[in-house]
Amino acid sequence: MKAITLQQTHQDTKSMIHRIKKLNWPLIIGALIVLLMTLIAIKGPDWSPMNPMEEHYTLRIDGKIKTPPYPAFTVPGYPLGTDGFGRDIVSRLYWAVRPTMIMVMVVAAVRLFLGIVLGLFIGWSAGRTMRALESIMSGALSIPLLIVALIGIAAVGIDRGLIAFIIGLSITGWAETARLVSEQTRMIKQQAYIEAAQALGASDLRLVFYHILRQIMPMVWMLLAFEVSSTLLITAELGFLGYYIGGGVWVELFDFNVVNVVGLPELGQMLATSLTKLTDPSALIAVGSVMFLGILGFNLVGEGLRVQLSQERMRGRVSNGRLASWFEEKISQPFFGWAEENAVRLAVASVAILAVGGGMVWMGSRPARQPVSAQALISVPGNHLWASEKHDAQGTYWAQIDGPTNPKFKILFKGDGPFAGSPAIAADGTIIVTSLSNGLMAFSPEGQVKWMTFLDVEPVGSPALGPNGEVYVTDTDGGLGAFSQGGTKLWQFTPKSSSEATSGPIVGSDGSIYYTVVDHIQAVSAQGEHLWKTYISDSYLELIPRLSPQGGMIFVKDAALAAQNGIPLKLDGLPIDPTIFTDMAYSVGANSQLYFRSGHTIYGWRNSKEGVELQSQSTWEFQTSVVFFPLESGATPDSLIWLLYSSDFGDSHLVWLDKESRLVSNHRIPDRDSHMIAIDQNSIAYVCSPKMGLGVRCRAIDQMSEDPKWEVETNEGIEISGGAMVDGVIYLTTQDGYLFSLSDL
Repeated sequence: MKAITLQQTHQDTKSMIHRIKKLNWPLIIGALIVLLMTLIAIKGPDWSPMNPMEEHYTLRIDGKIKTPPYPAFTVPGYPLGTDGFGRDIVSRLYWAVRPTMIMVMVVAAVRLFLGIVLGLFIGWSAGRTMRALESIMSGALSIPLLIVALIGIAAVGIDRGLIAFIIGLSITGWAETARLVSEQTRMIKQQAYIEAAQALGASDLRLVFYHILRQIMPMVWMLLAFEVSSTLLITAELGFLGYYIGGGVWVELFDFNVVNVVGLPELGQMLATSLTKLTDPSALIAVGSVMFLGILGFNLVGEGLRVQLSQERMRGRVSNGRLASWFEEKISQPFFGWAEENAVRLAVASVAILAVGGGMVWMGSRPARQPVSAQALISVPGNHLWASEKHDAQGTYWAQIDGPTNPKFKILFKGDGPFAGSPAIAADGTIIVTSLSNGLMAFSPEGQVKWMTFLDVEPVGSPALGPNGEVYVTDTDGGLGAFSQGGTKLWQFTPKSSSEATSGPIVGSDGSIYYTVVDHIQAVSAQGEHLWKTYISDSYLELIPRLSPQGGMIFVKDAALAAQNGIPLKLDGLPIDPTIFTDMAYSVGANSQLYFRSGHTIYGWRNSKEGVELQSQSTWEFQTSVVFFPLESGATPDSLIWLLYSSDFGDSHLVWLDKESRLVSNHRIPDRDSHMIAIDQNSIAYVCSPKMGLGVRCRAIDQMSEDPKWEVETNEGIEISGGAMVDGVIYLTTQDGYLFSLSDL
């Protein structure tokens, strides 16, 4: 009895081992890997332990300050280390899988569709047509796919995003699938039931749709898996060469020296940028391993499906035959019968769907302009056209108007001395400027002097306009003068200390006036009375203050105060790192959003009862593109972030980022000391710069276009004092007394 039991156990074990060996292990293992990649693509951003764009320039490790890249398994909290900018590799991988897999699946589906359609046509055709088509297919197979993809992507423009990769990878990528389908089509074409159907009068369309395609359909999933694997492999190759989704904006640093800049992580992009040290390839190995895992998984799935579809497997699985019979009876036959009867309609609908889908992908690859919400706009008390140096008390530079489209320079006035700052433009179009030699002046839009008031003390900066048309001017004694719309002096505020004012004023909605005095902010009431004066910095500041949209807070550089009493605000929660040197500044967007810039990263935030709440973060790959920190930054009503890089030591750059921290554009401005003049309602920025030697050059920069909309210059004028814009006209002042207009003639 015991011997029989042991024999039975031995037989059961052999049977179990046999069943395990007969399992389709490539399909099982591949499916598990693909399932893992799918889960990461769906849930990866939620699992990410850190912000993938957050940079850590210094970390204290074992009591020592160290800089990136940090190797794998050496820093707590960074199991795979960081890249060269201190960004967590694990977090970036979690975010990178989704865009890569979306792109790969779309490209693979397009290649599969083209391969099946063209393969059916090539396999069914005969004679000269067949030979010509086979020659084309052989030619497509003989050309390296990487070379064709590079040419296609470059021709379409990598900045087009997904559409460029679909076209580049599909030009010849269909050929392998077409070869397999054409061979199967040609083999099925010789079968007896095809000849019988032809003898009964079946059309070629019916034969292809109703008989041949039905026989090929079981191959589709296998072919799709191999297409995904192939596309993922070529994506890795392209990424290593610097071609990837989210890239494609090339910035010229110096003559013939360019770099590629990027936004959110993508596997191809990470392959291109992970190797920062030859002695530490850990980041590259981590990214390459994810790519390898994805390629291996889809290859195994494809191989497993091929085995599953083999005749031996089909004979060994009765349930598969029942399932195939059910699919044939309930789905396949009704569909292909309907398709044959409605072939023309189906073709028209397919073309329409492809056209609409292609158009949506094409438009989706371009940053869309969003409609401007009226509730988001910054209001200007008194409805003045340009109320202070940067248009409004918030310093947005944004105006709900259209700028000039084809302007010419025109000299409106030439004074004896420099203008102190930008013009202010009243609601009736009167241009008000301060001159170091002529005092306070008012001009008509045509440049005729309306009135002039000489000042007792030299003015500083741009004038500001109050809600009732009052004109406010700061001076070198740290005082503030108020004047009527006709130039009559209303009152003069003289501080107890004699420090000079270092900015022009801004005016709040309640009529309070604020301006910078070296290292303090001075607040004065609408009646000329001292409100408060607060120390803000140990450096010499020549920056005009900015008010929050509701007027409760006032900012200068990285200082934030309560506008009511000047008490410094403790805004805990903002990303301030005291261990590194960086440049920090508050700003207010034209979308009424508060921003805090730390270096090259801009954070959207709001102040609540619980403290500071971060609402957004935008940055870009600046490290090899610019040397200095941004001179100015802000946001449009549709939340496009802009950063103006300008200095006396190199070319300027105007960088646009969208809400997803993707680089929209990076415009190189081949001039130094560039000034932001204005941004119109179409998000077109107007930037002016002094020419080398003598003259001024201005350009209109559209973030949707690579080239300026227009560029004009004059040989008059030297340094720019400032500018302002009304509908269709830009006004400029210079350090040698010119008042220019730029308008369409």
